[in-house]
Amino acid sequence: MGSTPSCTDSAEVTITVNSLPTVTLANNAIELCLNATEQIIATSGTATNYNWTPSEGLNTADNDTIIITGIKDTTYTVTVTDTNECTNSDTLKVTVLNLPTIDIIADTNLCIENSIDLFATPITDNNLTYAWVKNGIADTTQNIVTVNPTKTTTYFATVTGQNGCFATDSVNVTVNPLPIVTTSNGTTICIGETIDITATGGTSY
Repeated sequence: MGSTPSCTDSAEVTITVNSLPTVTLANNAIELCLNATEQIIATSGTATNYNWTPSEGLNTADNDTIIITGIKDTTYTVTVTDTNECTNSDTLKVTVLNLPTIDIIADTNLCIENSIDLFATPITDNNLTYAWVKNGIADTTQNIVTVNPTKTTTYFATVTGQNGCFATDSVNVTVNPLPIVTTSNGTTICIGETIDITATGGTSY
């Protein structure tokens, strides 16, 4: 009894291996002051789609260019996709720095021609740089400034911490005019006589 011959055949299949899309970030780690913003650009020569995760703190999550707001420490991942549905990704670590905190004098008032000390007391950081400003002009770099405004003025205190982050607070100084005092008309009396003299314009005498 003879053996059955085995039959064979073959076919070719071509598999195309596509390169991954490129994606590059200028930096993979940045520092932001709390609530500060920064523009980030993901560069890719072949990507047609961008997806940033998580989306918290971003103005958009599906663009090559985003604006990040420093809310909390976060590591973002940008994933790009090309026309071949191939994907690639890169990451960005964002560290959020705290702002300095100060206790500034409350709004106050004074009489014209008088002066007053304005002060800003550090709460979270003793190594602060100060700048008191009125009408856009810096008065001093100390935490205390003596002022004698001639009209109601708002003073701004900007403090900068060692980490480079800054915060601004303000105090309004209301300037009150001096009272106008009026007395009764002068008169002549004889020695030993009395006369009433009145004065007006004040609340206490």
